[in-house]
Amino acid sequence: MSRIAKTRFVLTLLTLLLLGRVAGQFMARGGVASWLPPDALWHADLLPYGYLLIVQLVMLAVMAVAIWRLDHIRPRPALAAFMASTALVYGLVMIGRGVVGFLDLSAAAWFDAPISTPFHLVLAGWLLIFAEHIGGDGLRWRIRRGVRATTRIAAYPVIMIVCWALFFWLLRHGTTPKFAAYLPVVLGASAILMLELAAPYRRSWLPDRREVIQDGLFLVVVQIALPALITLAVVEFAAGRLAVSESGLWPHHWPIAVQACLMLLTGDLLRYWLHRASHGWRWLWRLHAVHHSPDDLYFLNVGRFHPLEKCLQFALDAAPFLLLGVGPEVITAYFVFYAVNGFFQHSNVDVRLGWLNWIVSGPELHRWHHSRKIKESDRNFGNNLIVWDVLFGTRFLPAEREVDVLGLKNPNYPKDFIAQTLAPITADPNQT
Repeated sequence: MSRIAKTRFVLTLLTLLLLGRVAGQFMARGGVASWLPPDALWHADLLPYGYLLIVQLVMLAVMAVAIWRLDHIRPRPALAAFMASTALVYGLVMIGRGVVGFLDLSAAAWFDAPISTPFHLVLAGWLLIFAEHIGGDGLRWRIRRGVRATTRIAAYPVIMIVCWALFFWLLRHGTTPKFAAYLPVVLGASAILMLELAAPYRRSWLPDRREVIQDGLFLVVVQIALPALITLAVVEFAAGRLAVSESGLWPHHWPIAVQACLMLLTGDLLRYWLHRASHGWRWLWRLHAVHHSPDDLYFLNVGRFHPLEKCLQFALDAAPFLLLGVGPEVITAYFVFYAVNGFFQHSNVDVRLGWLNWIVSGPELHRWHHSRKIKESDRNFGNNLIVWDVLFGTRFLPAEREVDVLGLKNPNYPKDFIAQTLAPITADPNQT
């Protein structure tokens, strides 16, 4: 993918996110979609909605024209420097606005805008990337160097904290748990995608169109549709036959964030032993090999799991908590961490987690788990956390070298969704 094509792709993604915000507010105001948050949460009423909508539509039109004409725009260093400076100041102001609003440090309505604030950061990102494009080689190099330096240390903790904070901010305003969860996950995944293009760990890992289509299919079918169907079945079973939600087996009175952390710890312990067994038992390995089939890592192939293995995972990290009557707010808080950390875990982003590598199972650790060398891939089994690997002696993060070749030993192992669904029967992952 050429530099202009990558820039056009990222700008288009950001524009679509902003279009989604405009459309969402329009539908919420008109009462078209009852599942959307009320109109009051979409903006701070500093500008009457009619005028705001006109400004938004004009802005989107200008952005669309700029993207369409991207390869015809000549370098304008002075304008680019002004836009980059404006974008940085704008972004910092919006971050401050979000912090003040989340912590309830002011009663002013402008600060308490849980949907508006993150999308202002999206707009700031659009301006910064457009400035990088028209800035010429000198400014482009300075912006990219700054992005890479910041990304290595700050990207993971900042994005994880912002996504979780946004979830609780939305939840506090009475939005449905599902909306409060999915908005941060979509924004977090979008941020990780942009970082992969701006500061990749390895450029050779950037996927082609075929990989994106297949991984997208796995994500939709295995990670979204299948868990939704199983959840309905488990909830129906629990409602009809069990009454464990009142048995006192789960600390429902604890704060939501603390309950979510307990769910992370206990769910990861169960998943840890399933994961170890999947590397040691032949037929479980044939299922799990689907996840190890990619020869490179990027954020979207986090969803590449065989449907049967997904059912086994669900039986350990979701079903027990549904049967215990854990509240939807706790389940969705867990989902936000699970999803965003998973996208990061498989991402092609150049990050350095430092001491966090002793707590979370991040990309630096998980890359070794996907090594083609068995003695390296049979380590770092943690799904979200690495603490159980530390306790049971399977953590692996050598300081003196980086991971080499990824994937399976079998060079002819199938790659597409249908063939991999049949692969546990038709293909031997260890065949050379």
